[in-house]
Amino acid sequence: CCVSIRRSYPTNIIILVVMTLAFAVMVGIICSFHRVDQVVIAASATVVITFVLTIFAMQTKIDFTSCGGVMCIISILFIIFAITVSVYTAIWGRSKILMMVYCSIGALVFCLYIIFDTQMIMGGSNRQYQISPEDYIFAVTQLYVDIINLFLMLLRLIGHSEE
Repeated sequence: CCVSIRRSYPTNIIILVVMTLAFAVMVGIICSFHRVDQVVIAASATVVITFVLTIFAMQTKIDFTSCGGVMCIISILFIIFAITVSVYTAIWGRSKILMMVYCSIGALVFCLYIIFDTQMIMGGSNRQYQISPEDYIFAVTQLYVDIINLFLMLLRLIGHSEE
């Protein structure tokens, strides 16, 4: 999508800056509804998980780049589960266990995406697919969105577990 825009020099940097600022405002507002210790725990866990998953993605012989279709199916199933949770919550009220299951599955999905996107960026001899070097801003954006979503899922999980 929009290959000419994401590869043109000043435009891709501007898009990255605007998106980063928008995410910063969104995450800041969401964090303001949680206690400081919850935010610190979620941020620390996100850093550790991201570091471990990055090392795993670099060292493993398993090629996750060929699993694009599987990742799409997992995402669709996660969206259907999210809609189901929303309908359940609207009809019968909020369920702490259901929200914790939803957040746990969401964190797992975004962990898989971090591995997938890291291997797409790295490429290498044993990787089937690779993001082009001209698309470095696009690749960074994908990984950034995965990490932010992992943080938000962990923050929500920690917030619901302490209610």
